Amino acid sequence: MGGAHRRDGRPLAGVEPQATLTGGGPRGAPREAGDAAAGYRHVLDGWHQLGHAYEEAFTAIDMASVFGPDHEEVRQAAERARDIFGRMGAAPFLERLEATLSRTPGRVDPAAAEVTAAGAAG
Repeated sequence: MGGAHRRDGRPLAGVEPQATLTGGGPRGAPREAGDAAAGYRHVLDGWHQLGHAYEEAFTAIDMASVFGPDHEEVRQAAERARDIFGRMGAAPFLERLEATLSRTPGRVDPAAAEVTAAGAAG
């Protein structure tokens, strides 16, 4: 990964969203809950600064699947994701977000895993 850049092409110092979330290791590497929350915050801010709204919204789905709807930062990220998916007309992803928010944390939904995997492959 050659580093993140702003929309105008200038480098965005220190922000490599996916590498930051996973600590540079394999996706899904175990982390402490506090570290994971901080990582998600950093990634969400990075996607927002880069203007990658769709990545920000997909990250919110992933965050919701890890922490569940009771986490304040999940609720904030979900609100932003609802707005993003609504503007995109992405009803299936909005439905996925709502389904993820309605589940108990720790239970993996195979369809949500597909969305995350598809985002990682892209």
